[in-house]
Amino acid sequence: MALGADIPLAGGTLTVGGSYTDGEDTGDVYAADTEFNGYNVAAQYKYPLSKRTRLYGTVGYTHLEWDYQDAQDKAEYESFGANVGIAHYF
Repeated sequence: MALGADIPLAGGTLTVGGSYTDGEDTGDVYAADTEFNGYNVAAQYKYPLSKRTRLYGTVGYTHLEWDYQDAQDKAEYESFGANVGIAHYF
């Protein structure tokens, strides 16, 4: 499931979004049955300097967990990212 929105803000556009997943993989001859879930959220702000140039900034966070049922083992993954920049369109 994913959800997002564009919001006009201070002369630019704030884009926010998030998603959630919950599932299982019954495996094959090489892998154990696995249950997994996770979510991510992100936001971006774009500010136009002209018709063809804009400034932007983006942040995002992801969290995943999975459980290998046959191996009685769990794993987790987290990631955070951010960037800023300028884009010019020719």
